[in-house]
Amino acid sequence: MTPVKLDPTPIPDGAAIVRTLPFTVTHKLISDLLPRRGAVEVSGGPGCGKTKAVDEFFASNDVVFVKIHLVSRLTGYGFLRKLISELGGDPRGDGDELIAELRRLVDGRCLYVYIDEADLLNVHSLRQIRYLLDQRDIHIAWVLVGSNFERAYKVCPELRSRVSFRVCFDPLAEAELVAHLAQFHPFLASGESDLLLRIDRQHCHGNWRVWSETLITLLDYAERQGITTLTQALAGQVLGVSAARPRKRRGTRPYPARKV
Repeated sequence: MTPVKLDPTPIPDGAAIVRTLPFTVTHKLISDLLPRRGAVEVSGGPGCGKTKAVDEFFASNDVVFVKIHLVSRLTGYGFLRKLISELGGDPRGDGDELIAELRRLVDGRCLYVYIDEADLLNVHSLRQIRYLLDQRDIHIAWVLVGSNFERAYKVCPELRSRVSFRVCFDPLAEAELVAHLAQFHPFLASGESDLLLRIDRQHCHGNWRVWSETLITLLDYAERQGITTLTQALAGQVLGVSAARPRKRRGTRPYPARKV
């Protein structure tokens, strides 16, 4: 088994990876995890950057790992068979034979198993991960990525105490939003802070994936019009972003009741 490289999801042309605090912490925790085995939980809402951060770690580090993204809920020893198959082994046999095959594949080496959408695994798969975490001679560091692990811990509560580290990705806060967007792409850096905040409040809501798609749309329209900077006129035309926050509608005072 030799180190492999992961091909992360591409970002818009001209954009750069922004090393936010959760991004940096994720890389450190994954790196610290390997010598001690165990598991790291990386959680957060869709589009907040958690999978991108983990993908970038494995793309930029020469480590032995396997990435598993299950498209269906496997029953029985299905998860263990999938893991062995991804490692290039023979996924046939009963439980004892499968564990023996996994030991042969690992063979005293240290490796990562990276599971995307791990929070959606069923109880069969989660319990197999818990069992493997207890096998001291199988040196696997587990990277579990998902939106919310509360359901997983509810059906497999013994897994929670075996997770060594946790990091959560939240939507970008306004306090750091402008600086991060300026690092993300020069076109966004050209826009006024107030305009970026209005686009976020009315359209993107601190979500990296939405910002990435929005940037592609803005760049496309700007190129057609020969514009090189982000302006209010362009944002209004493309996204319908208003020049100011919409005012709250005042309640209508009821008419007094008529005496009869």
